[in-house]
Amino acid sequence: MPTTPVLDSTIVHRELGSGAPIVFLHGNETGGEKRRPAEQIRRTAPGRRRPRRTPRARD
Repeated sequence: MPTTPVLDSTIVHRELGSGAPIVFLHGNETGGEKRRPAEQIRRTAPGRRRPRRTPRARD
């Protein structure tokens, strides 16, 4: 999975589709991969911390 550095942390994310990008920020236990696919947009969904793919930011 691709990663993006943000401040002192790294975000793991997933990109699907092509076209204009839309970022899905999910605030519950459902990951961005649950969103319905759309062919005209590029979906980007950051990984959840629960599976420990995206580490917590350091203090």
